[in-house]
Amino acid sequence: MSDIPPPPPPPQPGNQPYPSPSTGPAPAPYQMPSYGAPGPGGPGGPTFTPFQQTPAAAGRPKKALWAMILGILGVTLCFWLGIPAIVAIVLGALGLREIKASGGTRPGKGMAIAGVVLGILGVLATAGFVAVVVTEVAGTKSVFDLEVGDCVELPDDGETIVRIEDFACDEPHGAEVISVGDLGSGSDPYPGDDEMAELVAAECIPDFEDYVGIPYADSVYDIFPITPTEDGWEDDQTYVCLAFERGEELTESIEGAER
Repeated sequence: MSDIPPPPPPPQPGNQPYPSPSTGPAPAPYQMPSYGAPGPGGPGGPTFTPFQQTPAAAGRPKKALWAMILGILGVTLCFWLGIPAIVAIVLGALGLREIKASGGTRPGKGMAIAGVVLGILGVLATAGFVAVVVTEVAGTKSVFDLEVGDCVELPDDGETIVRIEDFACDEPHGAEVISVGDLGSGSDPYPGDDEMAELVAAECIPDFEDYVGIPYADSVYDIFPITPTEDGWEDDQTYVCLAFERGEELTESIEGAER
C-alpha cells in the first residue's frame, strides 16, 4: 500500500497570490463634470463653479468734469466769444445722457448739471459782453478815420484816445474837426512833446482860419489837438485838431461861423 502525501498547509494571511483579472464588464470611462455639475464622489464631492464676471467699474465722468471746467471758464472769462460755455452745455448734456443710460450707476451727475448751468450763464455773460462792446463801438469812429467837418465829443485833457463818439452836427456835441494831417514818417524820430506842439500849431492855426472864417486870435473857439504818442509814433503820425467853445455845447457846424 503506497503512502499518501499529506495535504498542503492552509495559506497564511498576507501571502495570498494576486487575483486574476476580472472577467466582468469593464468600468465606465472617467467622465469630466460639466460646469456646475458634481464631480467624482457624488453629491458630497467637490463641484466646479465657473468664474463669474464682476461688474465693470464705472468710468470716470470725463464729460461731466470737462463740462463743469469749461462752464466755469465760460462764466469767469467770457473769452473766445462763449465757445467754452457752448462746449460745456454740450458735454454736460452728453454726460447726463450717459448717466441716465447707465441706470444712475455712473458718477458725475452733479458735475454734468453744474456744467450745463454754468455754460448757460457763460453764454448769457458773453452775450452781455458783446452787447456792451457793440454799444460802445456803435456811434463811434476811430481817431484815424476822422475827417474835417466831423462833429464829435470833446475828449478829456491827457486822455489817450483810440475811438471817439461822433454826432450829427445839428445834435448837441462838444467839438468839430477843423484839421487832419500827418507830421512825418515812421522812420523819423519822435520830435518830443514841445516840438510836437509847435508842429501841430503850425498846421492847425491856418486851417482854423480857413474853416471858421476869422483868425484864431479873434475867435471865441479854442483848439484841442490830438497828437501821436511816443509809443505809437512809429506806426502812425496822424494829428487831428478840434475846435470847441469853452463851457458851451455846439448845436450846429461852426464852418464859416466867423465867431
